[in-house]
Amino acid sequence: MNPMALISANTTSRVTVRKVMNKMIAGSSEDPFTVIEGLGARSQAGEICAAKGYNRVLIVTDKVLRDLGYIKAITDSFDKNGITYDVYDDILSDPTKNMVITGRDAGVRLGAKCILALGGGSVMDSSKVMTVGVANPDMSDSSMFAFVQKTSNPPLPLITIPSTAGTGAEITYGAVITDEAKSTKAMVPISGFNLDTVILDPELTLNAPASITGACGIDAFSHSVEGFVSCIPRRGEERMHALNGMKLVFENLPIVMKDPKNKEARLNMCRGALEGGHVINLQAAGYIHSFAHSIGAMYHIPHGVAIGVSMLPVLRGQYEECKERYAEAAALLGLTKTDMTTDQAAEAFLSAVADLLKTAGIPEKCDTIKVEDYPTLIGKIEQDSLFYGVAKDFSPAEIVGILNEISGNEMSAAALMPEKAGPAAMLQDPKVKKALSAVAGVAGLVFLKKKVL
Repeated sequence: MNPMALISANTTSRVTVRKVMNKMIAGSSEDPFTVIEGLGARSQAGEICAAKGYNRVLIVTDKVLRDLGYIKAITDSFDKNGITYDVYDDILSDPTKNMVITGRDAGVRLGAKCILALGGGSVMDSSKVMTVGVANPDMSDSSMFAFVQKTSNPPLPLITIPSTAGTGAEITYGAVITDEAKSTKAMVPISGFNLDTVILDPELTLNAPASITGACGIDAFSHSVEGFVSCIPRRGEERMHALNGMKLVFENLPIVMKDPKNKEARLNMCRGALEGGHVINLQAAGYIHSFAHSIGAMYHIPHGVAIGVSMLPVLRGQYEECKERYAEAAALLGLTKTDMTTDQAAEAFLSAVADLLKTAGIPEKCDTIKVEDYPTLIGKIEQDSLFYGVAKDFSPAEIVGILNEISGNEMSAAALMPEKAGPAAMLQDPKVKKALSAVAGVAGLVFLKKKVL
């Protein structure tokens, strides 16, 4: 078992790591960036680049969006404003290192001064890493994907135009990139992330299929909910983003599911996703994402759907720790009456979440989850949650119970749980000690680099 798996498998060591990471996140802040919004707003891209001196721009997108003609308003504006550009459209879902490297090479050949990303989370994440690689053409391929990037130059400016309303990836610091050689996904934090402008253009979402609209909307909702109940101390800024994000999605997702061409509701969904991105940056995610990442990766379930099937079981699993905040959320969403108790208000919130999931087309159960996969899933969920601001720490038995709720299976936790070394023994393990030290050091370095660059 690798050291990080050893840490995640023990409650005491998990809590130790989370305390280190949560202190880093609680002390973080976002650098300012510009937000431009409105129907057809992407046509302002050329004017924006010209005003800032970005005279050579690499446009990163995917072939679907290019074939749909969504890129034309951008290239027309570049031609009008004398911007030299190239288009790299070889990004697919779950982007690989090779896709990013090829895009980096295109940006270097162009001599790009800025990268413009048009697309969903895969395009956004690929573009973030490219801003580092194009600005530092001499760095090795492996260094570009390192957890701590050693660079000579800060990343290029990034302009993002999201084509979906869900991931929040248009503003988040991290990128998820697939290592095809190892068949694994890795988080790449972008040191000195240089986000310049976000353009919210609801025209890009008007023709999205209902399944995509629903799943993306639930993903956006989850970011704000998890941030709202996070164990990381909340300042006014984080609270505002989480509350705004919940309200925007809760009120507008049912509208766009029924009336896909409603431009104002579509724009509000874009705003809700953006708020969720702020929450990820300032509060991190929680167990809903840990379950969704693990289930989604094992069974190839779309992220938003995996989020949706995990949401209620996780929220109920942390009910005692979070019911006051659930009740507060219920009041925000107009679900409470003056004589309601905390429990009644909290249950009203959970009931409304269930209705929202149904409206979004999320299935109640995920029957593809196999009981024999539980041991692997437990380890993945524990490890994935290490760096999140979870509202409570789930024991392996509690994780089994939540997996049963998600899948409809009936499995006894006792039948799966082998005896494990106690907390004191685990923390004395040299491999665990070394891993804990490395986590603390990396966290501190990432935090410092983020502040310095």
